[in-house]
Amino acid sequence: MDFSPSCAAAISRGLHWNATAAGTRAIQRCPANATGLARWRCGVDAEWVGAQPELWDCKSAELRELESSARQQQEDDEEAVVSQLVRITTAPVAQSPRVIPLYGGDLESITGILRSVANRMEYHLQQGAVIDASERVRRLLRHVVRSCANLLAPAVSWPLWADLNAKKRSKAADDLTNALVKHAFILAAVQEDQEISIVEKTREIGKS
Repeated sequence: MDFSPSCAAAISRGLHWNATAAGTRAIQRCPANATGLARWRCGVDAEWVGAQPELWDCKSAELRELESSARQQQEDDEEAVVSQLVRITTAPVAQSPRVIPLYGGDLESITGILRSVANRMEYHLQQGAVIDASERVRRLLRHVVRSCANLLAPAVSWPLWADLNAKKRSKAADDLTNALVKHAFILAAVQEDQEISIVEKTREIGKS
């Protein structure tokens, strides 16, 4: 029998983790609804490092598809894309549990979606193809703020952000903030009044 120190088998983030030798890293595929690899390091003290494994490489299929849609320039559907993002990131309720959970890697997809939508809106505005630009950009920003606020809501944020180590969490937060700011600048550019009124306010984010 092997009596070398190891981390005990565990179940975390929908995955079964076998006993793993101290000082090594366990690697396995992400949950069935996501692509990528999940990792969890067993410390030299034979204790798992962190409260849960790192799923920064795991991306859910629904968000990958939405990210692909956001990159396409065929249709003028930015608001529809971000509306779907609001739905996906909304915390589940008891009567309507989330069927597909979000993972740390989804933060990269979400940032990519927001960035792509902003680029598309900028392009359409430059082409003069947006009717009632101020109101339309305002509605778009409202959805963007709601999506970002959803990612900070406790029911969503704890497992999602904990999938990332400290360095990756910091980068994800910076990227998300930059995407939000870019949308705000687009509104400022088309706002007819000098003062921008409050668009959306939540417990997590106040935008003015």
